Amino acid sequence: MEYVSNYFLYNAITLDFAVKAVAAAVIFLTYHENRNRLFFYWTIAWIFFALTAFVGVTAKGLPINLYLIIRNVFLITTTVFFYFGICDLINKKKLKRFGIFLGAALALFVIVNILFLHDGQISSLIVQLVTGSSLVLCGILFFHFTLNKTLFYNKLISLGFILIGLHNLDYPLLRHINWFVPYGFLLCAFFSAIFALGMIMRSTSEMRRQRKTNLENIRELATLYTLTSTVCRSKKLDQILYTVLDSLFRTLRMDNGLIYLLDKKGTSVQLKAHRGFSKSTIDLLRTHPLENSFAGKAIKKNKIFVVENAKKKDSVFKKQIIEENINCIVSVPLRSGTKVLGVIELGSREFRKLSAHDMRLLESVGNELGVAIDNKQLAENLEKVYLSTILTLTDMVEAKDHYTRSHSDEVSRFAVMTAKEMNLPEEKIDQIRIAAQLHDLGKIAVSDLILLKEGKLTDEEWKEVKKHPEKAVEILKPLHFLHGDNDVLEYIRSHHERYDGKGYPNGYKEDQIKLGARIMAVADSYHAMISARPYRKKAMTVEEAREELKKNAGKQFDPDVVDAFLKALGKVEENLKNN
Repeated sequence: MEYVSNYFLYNAITLDFAVKAVAAAVIFLTYHENRNRLFFYWTIAWIFFALTAFVGVTAKGLPINLYLIIRNVFLITTTVFFYFGICDLINKKKLKRFGIFLGAALALFVIVNILFLHDGQISSLIVQLVTGSSLVLCGILFFHFTLNKTLFYNKLISLGFILIGLHNLDYPLLRHINWFVPYGFLLCAFFSAIFALGMIMRSTSEMRRQRKTNLENIRELATLYTLTSTVCRSKKLDQILYTVLDSLFRTLRMDNGLIYLLDKKGTSVQLKAHRGFSKSTIDLLRTHPLENSFAGKAIKKNKIFVVENAKKKDSVFKKQIIEENINCIVSVPLRSGTKVLGVIELGSREFRKLSAHDMRLLESVGNELGVAIDNKQLAENLEKVYLSTILTLTDMVEAKDHYTRSHSDEVSRFAVMTAKEMNLPEEKIDQIRIAAQLHDLGKIAVSDLILLKEGKLTDEEWKEVKKHPEKAVEILKPLHFLHGDNDVLEYIRSHHERYDGKGYPNGYKEDQIKLGARIMAVADSYHAMISARPYRKKAMTVEEAREELKKNAGKQFDPDVVDAFLKALGKVEENLKNN
């Protein structure tokens, strides 16, 4: 059969062309997804394979020799690109030159043989045998080198290759049976459809896998972004630890978790954050040695430790694991360089097998959080050193005047108990505590003659005294940890402002004055009233000081702060009586 001579045969060849074209399109989409050069070569091979059938559809009217040359050259090109794919599969890329040489030589042989020897049959026979062999070889090698041979679509792809190749090999035997020719093209279309179906299933599976990978990457980036942004924003280590734990809960769908940090000796761990455990279990887990615990194994080995059937494993906390119904535990060391600072332990009530992606996420979080903890601990140590130095200066100021000795400590105590009575956040209470301890630091710039003067101060001397809040702020300004969301400097600056706006240095009133400063104003004034001063030898009694606060509530002091202070003071006195 050299030309399409009847309707049935025409439709069979058209179907063969269409299926091969679909196969070429599917392979191209696969290449577009993963940019694997193997599929690039196979796309071109299948395009020319489809064009071979297309020539059969459109060959009517062409000279027989031209038809045979075009058809065989297309088949040779198909074979060469399949051969290129084989070279990529077996990682022998240098053999591609041999394929180019062989293809060129075979094409030259075909052209010479058809044009000058007028023997198209021997040319077609050789080309069919070479093409068929290359297709069978592609099928065998693809199945051999594929990573997962059990997947159905990989079997389909290999089977399609082999069947098409065998069909090309039997072409010389069957081509002279006229009634079989249309069925031969239908068989070729069917075998190509098997291959195309396998590629479609593979491409769909790859897209699903890629989509899953993309979602996991997004999830990982979101977790790491949460960690990074929390580290940047938060000044409190506890807040960072709880944020990270909550983020891992959402990402990995865990039921409970703990974050331990090593103690200074490195022999035991201390609980710093927890989620999902009962109170009785948490009380037992607060501090424990490293021996015979999953956390200890992760720390000692400095790698992620996964327990898939935790209830049956030997552990110092086996009883608690059974009570909490935990079946899977993963312990992640918190690293900063070569140093291990602690561990994250996550538990699941389900039997879980963590994926490689989950493990990579946990490793990243462990490393990032370890560095963050190390940096925070260094920063906190520096802050303690700075504050200790500044507090020494404050002690020096108070040491000059026996009347005001320990004044800052007492003001701090009164201010903190008032802040707690008003249910302020722990972070604000800490800021009030520090501000109260440092509130009179600016007096170091005020002359002793003025501070210790027993009589009434002159206007000029009073102006000097009024400068001490701003002087304190100037001294403390270089300490970067007192800036940003930290209100310590503002509390110190405004602790002599009055609720009615008649205070100093800025004449603020009511809510213009920060709440911490309004609390300090009450605490400072109360302690001043119940203490002896150079300008007032006799201190007020506690009752007199209480009445003075009440009388000036709404004028000098915030009435709500006065109420809270008096309630807190009453509770302290009640506790003293009971004890």
